[in-house]
Amino acid sequence: MLSNNYPPIPSEMSNFINEIANTLNKDGQTIIFCGAGISLNSGIPIVNEFVPYVLLTLCSTKEEINTTEKLLENIPDNNERIKQLTQIIAEKFSTSSDIINKILNKLPFEAFIEALRDNCNIDEILDIYDAEKYEQPIKPNINHIVIAKLLAAGKIKTVVTTNFDQLIEKALEQQNLYVNKDYFVLYNDENFENIDWLHDCIRLIKIHGSIHDKTAIAITLKQIAQKKHSEKGLNIIRQIFQNGDHKQVIVLGYSCSDIFDITPQIESLNYSNIQINFVQHSSNYKIENICIQKDKNPFRSFKGSTRLFIDTDHFVQELWNATLTETYLYMPAVNSLPWKLKLQSWYSFIEKNNSKAIKNIILGRLLHDISEWQAALDQYEMLFLNSITEKDIKATTFAFGNMGLINSKLGNNIEATDLVEQSLKFSQHIGSLEGMIGAFINMGTIHKENGENSKAIEYFEKALKIATSIGDKRGECTAINNLGLTHRSLGDSRKAIQLFDQSLEIAHREGYMKIEANVLNNLGLTYSDLRQYLQATLFFMKCINIYRRLGDERGEGNAFNNGGTILMKIGAYQEAIESFEKCLEIVCRIGDKRSEGLALGNIGKAYALIGDNSKAEHFFSQSRAIFSELGLQNMTEKIDRMKKQ
Repeated sequence: MLSNNYPPIPSEMSNFINEIANTLNKDGQTIIFCGAGISLNSGIPIVNEFVPYVLLTLCSTKEEINTTEKLLENIPDNNERIKQLTQIIAEKFSTSSDIINKILNKLPFEAFIEALRDNCNIDEILDIYDAEKYEQPIKPNINHIVIAKLLAAGKIKTVVTTNFDQLIEKALEQQNLYVNKDYFVLYNDENFENIDWLHDCIRLIKIHGSIHDKTAIAITLKQIAQKKHSEKGLNIIRQIFQNGDHKQVIVLGYSCSDIFDITPQIESLNYSNIQINFVQHSSNYKIENICIQKDKNPFRSFKGSTRLFIDTDHFVQELWNATLTETYLYMPAVNSLPWKLKLQSWYSFIEKNNSKAIKNIILGRLLHDISEWQAALDQYEMLFLNSITEKDIKATTFAFGNMGLINSKLGNNIEATDLVEQSLKFSQHIGSLEGMIGAFINMGTIHKENGENSKAIEYFEKALKIATSIGDKRGECTAINNLGLTHRSLGDSRKAIQLFDQSLEIAHREGYMKIEANVLNNLGLTYSDLRQYLQATLFFMKCINIYRRLGDERGEGNAFNNGGTILMKIGAYQEAIESFEKCLEIVCRIGDKRSEGLALGNIGKAYALIGDNSKAEHFFSQSRAIFSELGLQNMTEKIDRMKKQ
């Protein structure tokens, strides 16, 4: 049975699909690359469904979830539905919808999963992607079936997917093709290393792992979240999109959201003769050069390739009719979503095995990862209250430490000191060496910010000693970075660089991306102290790239500000203004008023240096007004001094 709900295909697109089919009919000339979108109609969620529902599950009872779903069912417009869901989640967590949107849109999926994994067991979450772990096993949809039929017919030999699920394998079994007999599944570094591309065999490459091996998935997710995806995986990307002897790649159901591994790998490729045909699901049919789209487009340099805006099911139907002799069988999407029940079961399990405060721990971590300090502090304060009620000393210790850390970032040093001292006391009481490391680092940070550098070094060295003794690489890396910052404050730039280099080596090796970005920023500042401005600028560029991939807008804005300062020092005033303006755009968007004042002041200084006193006065006045409003007398005095220089 055919679906008649599709709009007519424009003649230009119809002709192009026929060209794709003609190449497909030449055996072995096509590779299919597919993402999570191909499994959506089988009832397996894509990221923009999965992440908000995890957040909803963390903050709602089953009854509240059912009520929310009924409410959303009555909203026909998808954008409005997402907006309403975001607002509901924000209200449940007592935060703003803008902040929840930032988690949904700025935090990479792998970093989101890592935040969960670091605080609880996520095996049952991974079961969502296991077709056999449902009461009624999930079945392949038409996307998987077409792929399987093309493989069975010999029209394609290689399929590469980012999906964990085994629905392509199930579809192949329906075609009487069996793994390790008729085709091979490659899903880990050992498999990737031994691919013989000249061997004429059917291969299914699952570049992010396969659900039948959760250990392999866990390793891969951690590697990706820590920006450590393998060279073997990169070789596969090169083979598919640049080096292979095939003529075309059909990209199906792929969102280009793998910003820690696949996206930068594709972006790193040079010119390719391989035709990329990117199928982008849309109800507005058109065809365009793949380079045109600016956002989420790692294929910008593939000038001869094409993006097709079309309903994916319609494209698959057209491909079927043009390449296969059987009559196309229309398969509607699965409406029931049992994965949501599995997610609720997961939360019941982790709440039972941890405490009700687990939701505050997880959300606090997510908010910390996107540098929303006040919102994270609110969650840790709720964690503290819950831990007292439940008499959970470990959670109390965790709450004190994180409240102290964030108060320090917010400039509340007295409160931060009291909280960190309490954290240290409780850590010593329960014998938590990890807690003691965090407390010593936080105490050192507070003393450093108060100008008490000798005491700061004492605390950082205590943290480093414990971290080294127990093999806590993150604690070791953080302590060394902070020792570098303290020696920079003392004017010992050479010693600071030596320490930053040590910290950077650990951060890069272990995949601590946030720390790596911070160390690169610190190296930029220190090389600037030495007037080695080119080297400093290179460090700022590197850290901006990492901050951007992490979704850390505050870090990105700060780095643009630092980079602008360097450009101003070397007399590149217009470039400096552009860098400060990028900083200003970011910090205004996230509501960082102090950084907004700094950026405005720096723009004013740059205009003053090029002799445009009218514009300089305009920006100085705006900057001074913000600092006056914030009650930062020292900053208003700094702006007054800048005006006189």
